[in-house]
Amino acid sequence: MVGPADIIYGVLLPLLIAGVLLLLGGRGTSLAGKPRPFLGALAIGTGYLVCHVMRVGMPPVPFGTTQVPARDWIAWLVLGAIVLAPIRSWPAIQRWGGPLYLAFFSVLVFRLVLGSALGDDGKGIVIRLGLTMLFYVGWIVLERFTLRSTGPAASVGLIVAGCGVAGCAFFGKSELLAQVCGAVCAGLGAAALLATLDKGACLPTGAVAVSLIVFTSTIVILHVYDMPRASTVLLSVSMLAPIVSQIGKLKELPPMKRAGIAAIAAGIPAAIAVAITHAASVATDASAY
Repeated sequence: MVGPADIIYGVLLPLLIAGVLLLLGGRGTSLAGKPRPFLGALAIGTGYLVCHVMRVGMPPVPFGTTQVPARDWIAWLVLGAIVLAPIRSWPAIQRWGGPLYLAFFSVLVFRLVLGSALGDDGKGIVIRLGLTMLFYVGWIVLERFTLRSTGPAASVGLIVAGCGVAGCAFFGKSELLAQVCGAVCAGLGAAALLATLDKGACLPTGAVAVSLIVFTSTIVILHVYDMPRASTVLLSVSMLAPIVSQIGKLKELPPMKRAGIAAIAAGIPAAIAVAITHAASVATDASAY
C-alpha cells in the first residue's frame, strides 16, 4: 500500500528538486541551450539519492567489510555520475570527456550491478562485453536524440519507459526498485513540464545519463532474478523508442505532437513488457499453491 512517505520521497521531493535545479539552467541563463551534463545529473540524481536513502536505506561503503547489494550499487553509480559530470564540459578534455564518461559508466553498470551473475570465464566475458557495447552505443544514440529534440518529447519518452521498468519491478516483487525508478520519472516529469513551457528547451545530457544508469541497472537486476527475457528486451527497446519522433517528417511536427509520438513509441513495448512480467508473476504464485 502506498503511504505518505512513498509519495513525499518518491514523487514530490524528486519533482521539486529537479524543477528548482533545472530552472537555474533554463531560459535567460548562460546555460540555456547547452548540454548541461552536470546540472542535469544533479537535478535528477539528487532526487533519486534522496529517495534511495529514505526508502531503501543508506548504501554500504564500497570495498568495505559489508558487501554492497546490487541495488545499492545504483546509488553509488548515480553519485559518481554527478561528481564526474563536470569533466564532460572541461575545455582541456572536452573532446574526449564525453566518450570516456559514457564508456566508464557503461563498464561499471555491467561490472558492479551484474556482479558475479555472469562467470569470469570466456563466455561470461564475451557476454558482458557485448552488453557493455550495446549500452554504450544506445546511450550515444539517445543523447544525440535529446540534443536535437526540443520540447518535452525526450523527457516524456523516458518517463514512459521508466514507468515500464518500475511496473516490471513492482510485479517482480521488487517494490523498492519500483519506487526509486519512480523517483527518476518524477524528476523527468519536472523536466517535461519546463520543456512544455519553453518549447526550445532540450533535456540535459546529465538527466539522460542518470536515467539510463538507473533504468538499465534495474533491468539487469530484474533479469538476474528471473524477469522474462522478452520483458528485458522490450524494456530496452522502450528506452530507445522515443527516437522515432525525430525521424523523417515527424521531427517537423509541433513539440507536443512529437511528445505524444515518443510516448506511444515507448509505451507499446513497455506495456507489453509489464503484461508479460505480470503474467509470469501470476503463474509463479499459482504454482506455489
